[in-house]
Order: sequence, then structure tokens, then C-alpha cells
Amino acid sequence: MSDPGSASAAAAEPADRRLRRFRGLPGGRRQLHLVGFMGAGKSTVARILARRWLWNYLDLDVLVERLSGRSVAELFAEEGEPAFRRWEAQALAAAVQKPDTVVALGGGTFADAGNRALCRRAAVTVWLRVPFGVVVERLGDADPRRPLYADRARLAALFAERERTYALADVTVDAGAAAERVAAEIEERLRAGA
Repeated sequence: MSDPGSASAAAAEPADRRLRRFRGLPGGRRQLHLVGFMGAGKSTVARILARRWLWNYLDLDVLVERLSGRSVAELFAEEGEPAFRRWEAQALAAAVQKPDTVVALGGGTFADAGNRALCRRAAVTVWLRVPFGVVVERLGDADPRRPLYADRARLAALFAERERTYALADVTVDAGAAAERVAAEIEERLRAGA
């Protein structure tokens, strides 16, 4: 059933930005997964695309928090990263069941080979690539909600390590621009067959 507000919202936007159900993913896949480091803009861009396409939006970290009953920071503090990653894998397995969904993955989700295989079966994966300096600029000082952000040297090493797995995504997009522009580029790449 369509949202009754969709028609009026669509009429208010310019023709090239009109809301429309998107059906153009290759291979019959029914999800789009955004991968990349923290601060790459995954959640923001995912929300923009989901709204434009009349799709569902899901932030995997939020789903982990719902399933576990704890914040990501609490999971890390109480049980450590391995336990968080188990919750993350469970959340991903649940998330891929929902068609027509744009999913903002956690920064480490795609680094796990099992998660990566699940993503690739269910979705087109897009790496939002940003330089490390942009990550630091966007995130500013340490954020207690981001347990892996506290140590800058460790963060730089983690960034370099994860970039190798992010590069395995189906599509790579420079995410240094404004989120609306990044979303538009993703749409253009998908419509062109990536």
C-alpha cells in the first residue's frame, strides 16, 4: 500500500528529483548496501536514496541495538568487539530478508568474509570512499558512541586495513561531496549498469 503523502511530496519536487519506486538493481537483487568507514556518510546517503526510491531504510547499528537491547558502546564495553560482531552478523541475516531496502552497514560489517558473502547475495554493494582526513574532519573529537574512534593511530591502521575489503564492493563512489550529490552519483551509476 502506498503512502498517501507520497503523491503530494512527489509533486512538490522538481521532475528530476521526483520520488519514484526504484527497480533498477542488477541481478534481480532487492537491496542496496552502503559500505565504508565511519564518517563516510552511509546513514545519510542511505536515507536519501530510500526516500527517493520509496524503499525501506535500515541502519545496521540501530538494528544491532534493537536486537541486543544495548547501545553499540555498551556492547563493546560489556562484551568486547567479538560479541558485537556476532550481534552484527545476526542483524545482517535479519536485514537481508527485507526487500526494497537501502542498508547502511556498520564500518566493520563488510570486513567479515561471511557478512560480505551474505551482502553480495542479497544486495548491490556500494563503497562510499573518503580519505582518512575527511573521516577525522567529519567526526571531530572522540565520540563515545563510536568505540573504535578513541585512538587516532589505531583508527588510521584500521582505516587502511578495511579499505582493502571495501574495495571488494560492486561499485565505488567518491563520498567526499555533499550527501545529495553522492546519492545522485549512486543512482547514475546504477542506472548505467554500474
